Amino acid sequence: MIRRVLIAGEAPFVDALAALAERSGCRVDLYSIDDLEAAETVTQMVQDATRCDLFVESLNESATTKHWLVEGVEANLRERVPVLSNCLVASATEVASWCNHPQRVIGFGLLPPVDLELPGAVEFAPALQANFQSAALAREFLENLGCEVIRVPDAPGLVRARVLFTLINQAIYVLDSQLASAEIIDQAVELSLHAPRGPLRWADEIGLDVVLGVLTGLADYYGPQVHHPAPLLKQKVRAGHLGKKPGAAFLLTPCWNLETPKHAQALSWRRGPFDLATAAPQSQHLPAPALRGPAAARPSAHWGAHLSMANLCSDRGPAPGRRLDARLCRGRRADL
Repeated sequence: MIRRVLIAGEAPFVDALAALAERSGCRVDLYSIDDLEAAETVTQMVQDATRCDLFVESLNESATTKHWLVEGVEANLRERVPVLSNCLVASATEVASWCNHPQRVIGFGLLPPVDLELPGAVEFAPALQANFQSAALAREFLENLGCEVIRVPDAPGLVRARVLFTLINQAIYVLDSQLASAEIIDQAVELSLHAPRGPLRWADEIGLDVVLGVLTGLADYYGPQVHHPAPLLKQKVRAGHLGKKPGAAFLLTPCWNLETPKHAQALSWRRGPFDLATAAPQSQHLPAPALRGPAAARPSAHWGAHLSMANLCSDRGPAPGRRLDARLCRGRRADL
């Protein structure tokens, strides 16, 4: 029985997951990746990891940051606690290879935005190493959220994200070639495919760093012929234009100029901040883009520099003859 859930990853997606879990009757410990820049917050998360019944991870800006989070938390979970990983940039089998107990890792696929009233379908893909008990607990949890669980083969992106992100990538290539504007591209896809939103607006809602991370993972797994990220997407992420994600305070307009301000209607989407400063004086002073990635956005790329509290035990007590130490060496738990 799952009573307490630890959820960590990118906002606002993890906020929606937390709301669904609380509605199903679970106690939720929620951590956004932006909050984990503070060592005290990481230490508190490790404490919560020793007490939870399920760990849900959704961090897909890159495989490196996903590895950093999964390896550090999983090392402090009790032995039979399942790990439910949103497998966009890496497969569940790859995530399991990072863990001390690979048999507990289950993959799932869910994309933002999440409808709290009708979450819809969620893809379910246990790792090749997963055991029946972990898979059953994870599936029960997803069904209690109100999701329709669909079993799919394990691979990066699973099915839905692989199709959608390929469409997004091609839409960016079309935009970059100036064959059509962002508005026309989105309108064409919405009307012809009866899609709920256009690919560029959907990319804004997901976060362009996540889109780039997933496409990079797909290209590594399947080859770069189809999934190679568009150059414009890479430039947008380097510039800090991540879409509608929280924490991007320097983003003054949507990434693709879907709602262009009146004073900038004559500007091309290609123009940078210096051109904007000429046409719109109020845009002269743009804040510097925030650095991204485990080495820049986090104090350290591994957990050892963060954690110094010893003897963190679950509320059920430590395993006989062993003490749990929160200090991690390269993300692994140390026995004292």
